[in-house]
Amino acid sequence: MKIVESMMMGLIAMSMAGAVGAKSNGTVEPMAVAIDVERSGSTARDCPFRIRDGQASGTLSDREEREAFRWTTSCTGFVNVRISGSSMHFRFQRLTNGGWTTIADSGSTGTNTYLPSVDGGTYRILAYNAWTRTGEYVVVYNYGIG
Repeated sequence: MKIVESMMMGLIAMSMAGAVGAKSNGTVEPMAVAIDVERSGSTARDCPFRIRDGQASGTLSDREEREAFRWTTSCTGFVNVRISGSSMHFRFQRLTNGGWTTIADSGSTGTNTYLPSVDGGTYRILAYNAWTRTGEYVVVYNYGIG
């Protein structure tokens, strides 16, 4: 079992190595992302692992938005997303037919959103500033993978 978990950590680390955030001035900055994987104990068709408290943070200017995290999974599992920061919100989106479809928006669901059953696919968390002044945000997330 430890071999499988080590392989998962390696794959996640490789996929996160390229994580960047686009700034409104056209520059790109790396994002600090910390993740930890543990065995979930769920059935085979459900996600066998879960990410424990991954995190992304940064500064967003007037009405700016930034992709905080993106992942692909082939199993059904939960997603929990929480954002903090004055007037900061997130959109949880799924890639569908080459475009992003919003599944949850913290502007209407609140700053902590839990979705108990999300199918396999490519997802992202988009942080956005709903106000006209610059502010800092922290997005904390965990989800099932496999």
